[in-house]
Amino acid sequence: MLLKGISCCWFLLALVNLSTAQITDTTAVRFINTPYDEHNLYVNYDCNVVAVSRAFHPDNIGGKSDKGDVWLAEKQSNGKFGMPQKIKSWNNKNWNGVIGLMPDNKTMLLHGHYQNPKSQGISVSKKVGNFWSEPKDIKIPYFVNKSDNQTASLSINGKVLVFSIESYGTVGGEDLYVSFFKNGNWTEPKNLGNVVNTKYQEMAPFLAPDNKTLYFASNGHAGFGSFDIYASQRLDESWRNWSQPENLGPFVNTSAREMSIVYNHEREVVNFISTKDSDGYGDLKYMSLAPTFEDDFEIVAVPTETNVTEIVANPDTTATAMVVVDSSAAPVEPIKTVDYSRNIKFVNAVNRNTVDVGFSFESADQKGTFNSENGMFEFSSQYLNYVKIKVDAKGFFMYEQKFDSLDLAELKELVCYLDPIEVGKTVRLEHVLFARGSTDLLEESFEDLNAVIHLLKNNPTMEIELAGHTDNLGNPHVNMKLSRERAESIKSYLVKNGVKKKRIVEKGYGGTKPIASNKNEETRKLNRRVEFTVLKFNQ
Repeated sequence: MLLKGISCCWFLLALVNLSTAQITDTTAVRFINTPYDEHNLYVNYDCNVVAVSRAFHPDNIGGKSDKGDVWLAEKQSNGKFGMPQKIKSWNNKNWNGVIGLMPDNKTMLLHGHYQNPKSQGISVSKKVGNFWSEPKDIKIPYFVNKSDNQTASLSINGKVLVFSIESYGTVGGEDLYVSFFKNGNWTEPKNLGNVVNTKYQEMAPFLAPDNKTLYFASNGHAGFGSFDIYASQRLDESWRNWSQPENLGPFVNTSAREMSIVYNHEREVVNFISTKDSDGYGDLKYMSLAPTFEDDFEIVAVPTETNVTEIVANPDTTATAMVVVDSSAAPVEPIKTVDYSRNIKFVNAVNRNTVDVGFSFESADQKGTFNSENGMFEFSSQYLNYVKIKVDAKGFFMYEQKFDSLDLAELKELVCYLDPIEVGKTVRLEHVLFARGSTDLLEESFEDLNAVIHLLKNNPTMEIELAGHTDNLGNPHVNMKLSRERAESIKSYLVKNGVKKKRIVEKGYGGTKPIASNKNEETRKLNRRVEFTVLKFNQ
């Protein structure tokens, strides 16, 4: 990473050799993350304000179809963060997002216009006591955004805004632009040039405190997945002359989508948004680069006194947790017995209440076992790579989490956040795939489909809509027909395996309901998907 004159390659080399650097599922991650889509992350430089936009959350102003409301958490007088709150004055049925705090820590810049939504620009809200005022529109000269996406970063001195928009002179999808605060007004946006910008999409910029180092997400530079995070150094005062962007490497970037990085060099901590292991939705990830870093975001979302003996009351809602052990890795130190008899918790992901379920564990490999009498995992193999835990309970979607085996051995508390089944909730079947241009299911599809079968059998009152979607390429009538026939193919498989036909409605939407831009293949492929929506469910 580039900061205080350190080159990106040198920093990443140091990071690779820093054994304590790891992405961890801390309480910071737990209290921000939900089963819905977290994106547009903001953390102020003092690390006492955290804000995200949440899409499709049932408590959003526009309900489950709302593409984003702002939720904000602030550090309390006791040094702990309060739970994220939806800021009423900042949210409406449009997409809402935070840009950042001005240096007075009482003035917040927000995306879009509130008083005149048909115009474009940014807005400002003032904190009065414990409340934020209604946002006031700020017009930026020649500000035009042709894209549905808009992200930005405010400099630490409050005088520089770096935007991601599609505007005058844009090379591809969204480009990065800069605007300056001069004489009480913001200047016309200026394109950062074609070293940073590509013919694809550059988004989610973060300007470091030195005002020279820029982090951003792109699908136009060589990377690991759909969007990776890069760093570039500003070389002069023109704001168009930049060093070649460098990928932050596998410690941050994956085959999924990484965006919205916030790097605090003083605390040596990185936060960013990733869709890895999150059903295609964004979650906050956390990386500590310091061996003795004290977690600034600590919050206990689940009562620590809850223990396993209090979670076995209701035999009608038994949860079966499968422990899948992969032993394909090189030798590691033997893993000691882990006592979970007092710290396994099943928690409703929406309201964070403890879910009372009975449970049992099965092992898919004799090298890893769970003793239901004493609540202990025992791993005796010296060749473990990872452990996957699946929790399946009536009334909830299946919970799945993958641990590095050593991380699991060091884990002090295992909290399984169960997403309750609700009418209107949509689930993407990411691994249900078809042969190109046909309705023939590929082999890797059956694990997800068998999970749907189990879900429906385990919840006999549940009825669903199976939906097939395509991108917008080709003949729309052909796309509509293909998407419908693929949904019918999936329904046929489910019915053949014991699900009643009347519980499934199949539909094809073609390319009429995109969830990402169709302008390039990296984002267009996200629109080619299969998903189901809960139509009916009674406990």
